[in-house]
Amino acid sequence: MREFKITKPEIKDNLWLNKDFIDFVFNNSNEAILILNGSDWKIIECNQKSIELFHADAKSLLIDYYFFSLCQSEPAEFSKAMIMNEINTGKTYRQELSFRTFNNHSFWGHLSARRLSMGDHSIIVFKISKVIDYLKAEGSISVLFKKTSKVTGNLFFRELTSLLTQTFDTRYAFIGIIDKDPGYLNIIQFWANGKEGENFVLELNNNPANNVLKGYISYYPQKLDELFPHDQLISNMAIESFMGSPIYNNNNKPIGVLGLMDDKPMKEIPNTRYILTVFSTRVGAELERIESEKKLRLHIHSLENTGFNQV
Repeated sequence: MREFKITKPEIKDNLWLNKDFIDFVFNNSNEAILILNGSDWKIIECNQKSIELFHADAKSLLIDYYFFSLCQSEPAEFSKAMIMNEINTGKTYRQELSFRTFNNHSFWGHLSARRLSMGDHSIIVFKISKVIDYLKAEGSISVLFKKTSKVTGNLFFRELTSLLTQTFDTRYAFIGIIDKDPGYLNIIQFWANGKEGENFVLELNNNPANNVLKGYISYYPQKLDELFPHDQLISNMAIESFMGSPIYNNNNKPIGVLGLMDDKPMKEIPNTRYILTVFSTRVGAELERIESEKKLRLHIHSLENTGFNQV
């Protein structure tokens, strides 16, 4: 059987101008495709898969919609600027993000994006596919839950940070809670180089953890020293990469950070953010339990001092 090849330039040109061909490729894609205006990052066109993925009642809901408003939580300005800068280089940008739908559900998606020149203007093409292969993630979560289910308090924090460094092959993992001075983070558990490290206080002003506390998972795969040139911890420890997930309290307010750091570029394993989100929620619940237990003990102690339990 003869192999069919497109060889003549005029055939190629006509092919790309063929509306039926474009409609077939665009609207029959298994990925959501969003085309953005290169100047304001608003959606100017989308395919049928985009409408389905984001549960939009009509295409008109997506048209003229600001792309970052589709994220489950608005990226911190620094993180958003980093994404924009990477895409503006003209290279293909890839990342895993949590998105929200128009009916207020959320999903994790793999995205790839690239800026394309169109004469005097430019467009940004986003392709998004829903992360449906959670088998590896669920397996990792199952192991992490199993190995941390029988411990509480500091033992839980210690076991979790140790297991996270093993799961994601990083040198460092930490749990940090906002200090009384909001400009600092108290590192209550630090795992470093295969063993428990000394806890410390981290200044937030020039550190990526500050962006996490704005409610957004932050991921910096490399060149952290260039992004945060004034951070002493990054400089002193030669930290190359970072990923962090916010820890919330019962009022859904960010109170801390569950973070990973490494002295080499961090390759993002699929579902890393999903796993960090699950366990940052678990850390938040454990912190609330510890605080409730502390308040109960103080209350009992107060009753004892007033002689309430005396006959």
